[in-house]
Amino acid sequence: MLETTHEHPEWVKRRVARSFGVAEGDYLNISPTGVRGVWVRHGLTTHEARVAWAAKQPEAKYRVVCPSCHTSFLATGKPPFACPHCRVGGIHPR
Repeated sequence: MLETTHEHPEWVKRRVARSFGVAEGDYLNISPTGVRGVWVRHGLTTHEARVAWAAKQPEAKYRVVCPSCHTSFLATGKPPFACPHCRVGGIHPR
């Protein structure tokens, strides 16, 4: 949940709750109240607090395996990524 908040600090709690599991096809039922509970615990209840917190976080790093050449590489930033070895794009971390 904090990863989603880091990537999209502008999202409201309802949108964060709806985003869970949608990309993977496995819907995880999290309520907006559950999102708010996590935000309260971490002091992220206001938009300004989430934006400031996200700006201070280090950029996410992902260990990714290319489905084409089966090479493992470390990627930073937001997915999708391109394999540095075979140049296949559109790779998402698992």
